[in-house]
Amino acid sequence: MPIIDYQIFAFAVFKKIIDALRKNTVHMKNYTDFSFDLFLHSYVF
Repeated sequence: MPIIDYQIFAFAVFKKIIDALRKNTVHMKNYTDFSFDLFLHSYVF
């Protein structure tokens, strides 16, 4: 259970960071997309 809760918490925080970066600048989209993919792969694999 603690592991699942941590993953949900980490995902929520990461999502907020992504949203904040995308609101700041449009050209950050490629970077945030790459980071998001890397983030998902780190959990899937």
